[in-house]
Amino acid sequence: GEWDIVSEAGKASQKVKYLAWGSFYAEDLHASAADGENRKKRRKRRSEGSSAAPRVDAVILARGNLLLLYTPNSNAVAKKVSMSSPVTAMAWTSQEDGLLVAATADEVVALDASANIVFTTKLPSSMTSTPLSGISVMPSSSSTISIILASNAITKLDIATPISEASTATFGPTQQVGVEPVRKLLALDAHQFIIGEEQARVASIWRTMDNTASSFEMVASVPIPTLSNVHTLALSPENSELFILAETGEI
Repeated sequence: GEWDIVSEAGKASQKVKYLAWGSFYAEDLHASAADGENRKKRRKRRSEGSSAAPRVDAVILARGNLLLLYTPNSNAVAKKVSMSSPVTAMAWTSQEDGLLVAATADEVVALDASANIVFTTKLPSSMTSTPLSGISVMPSSSSTISIILASNAITKLDIATPISEASTATFGPTQQVGVEPVRKLLALDAHQFIIGEEQARVASIWRTMDNTASSFEMVASVPIPTLSNVHTLALSPENSELFILAETGEI
């Protein structure tokens, strides 16, 4: 697919800052604003376990305070979602039938597989001095979804499931992870995740800690065999290989 990201009037200089992939209900992506009642009926059918609705992969672009969803078979925006302020980080998880978690300067928002906002919580003051630059949802089979949030520090957000605006949100303590802000954050399993810091030539593996003085502990450091800093990180689908893109373009 190839998309032309057309700027809105008066916002020609506003660039796309973040990108994620997600899987959404095809019928909801293209539904009009007047289709609210039909959307409610579809959600009811799905909650009763009777949904066989087709899904479609979509790329989600964050530009300013808008999330723009594009599908591979369309050259136009399939759906726009407005946020309260510019998006600073986002991530997709297949948990809870599919959730897109996005952060702004002062809150964390979750969107469901219909690309509707279903949960919002304010960030603690300890995480608002520097915009969040990384989000990773930890794989879990429990009644809680755990999300690692990173800027120049990290914290864990636990949200009770099923996700709704009534879900309880609990933030853990904030912990510094290094000198530089976190540029990329990737979950490995239910307790471990990988961090790539800005202006760094290593990736570090961390794990969450329970009932200890520290919330997180670094368990390994992965040196990058280049003379350039880490630009971004990616994991293979089986989490067996780590790919690192350096600022020189080397992988």
